[in-house]
Parts: sequence; C-alpha cells; structure tokens
Amino acid sequence: MEDPATAKKAEGIARLANASFLSGGFEQALQAYGEALSLTPDNGPLLLARAQCYIKMGESSSDATAETMYALAIVDAEVAVQHTPGAETAAQAHAARAEALWMLERHQEAEVALELAL
Repeated sequence: MEDPATAKKAEGIARLANASFLSGGFEQALQAYGEALSLTPDNGPLLLARAQCYIKMGESSSDATAETMYALAIVDAEVAVQHTPGAETAAQAHAARAEALWMLERHQEAEVALELAL
C-alpha cells in the first residue's frame, strides 16, 4: 500500500508536469513525470501521460531522437495498460502505443494496438 504523503507529493508533481505539458514545456514535463513516477511507479495514468509526452517530443525531434522517444512511449504505454485503474485510461494507453508504433512505421502492430483501444 502506498503512503498517503508520498501519493500526495506525487500528485502535486504530476500537476506541475501536466501544466508544463499543456504549455509545451515537454522536457520539463518529462522530468516532472519521471520524478512523480519515482514516487508512485505503478501509476497507470502517470505512465500514460509520460508516454504522451515522449510522443510530443518525438514529433519535434531529429530522426534518431524521435525513434528513441517513440520507443520509450511504447514501453510506458504498455506498462500503463498493466497498471491502469479504468478502461478509459487503458484505451488511451493503447491509443498512445498505436500512435508511437505508427510513427515508427510499424503499421500492422499499430493497427492491432488501435483495435485494442476501441
């Protein structure tokens, strides 16, 4: 069971991460998501948020860096599905995984992941 004080601290950091993400500060958001996940590593919604951040960073990166960002997004999305509290978050994680796979031109895998999102 998670310590309530640790969970509250992680929530505060996650709010800062979300604000950075929404304002386009993807590097700051990524750092904050990592910090929050160090406190609550099995947090599906946080893993999903970090996966989405990796995707955004990949969209504005050079080819080699983008490939790494998309690969990291896939890993986080897969783990998010395993640790997600609800069907909606799981569907969003499958969709994020599908997007990252598509960007890596792994189209057949992306289609399967997208079907899981529906």
